Amino acid sequence: MPPPGHSAGTEHITPAGLGEHAKVMAALLPGLIDVVSEHITAAHFPGDASTIVSAAVILDDVIDTIRANGLDDGVLSAGRAAVQRAIDAGHGSAGFSRLAVLS
Repeated sequence: MPPPGHSAGTEHITPAGLGEHAKVMAALLPGLIDVVSEHITAAHFPGDASTIVSAAVILDDVIDTIRANGLDDGVLSAGRAAVQRAIDAGHGSAGFSRLAVLS
């Protein structure tokens, strides 16, 4: 639970601004889905754009920021644990789409 009074508004993010950001993020999904699908079909998970290790670093920063603001990090921490399992299994240099086929 966020601390009392902590909201997007306290970060000077308006509802309209949050909505616009969400729309931009959502617009990225169709292309991302296509790329992940192509990687799975080819069983090839290039890490040329970014790797699972680089995703771990980014997730650590995001989780630290969430915790510093007293917000719930449960979902992202679960995702970070999956990323760590992939790294531990030797897939750290693979692209993030590799996570889609790990068990």
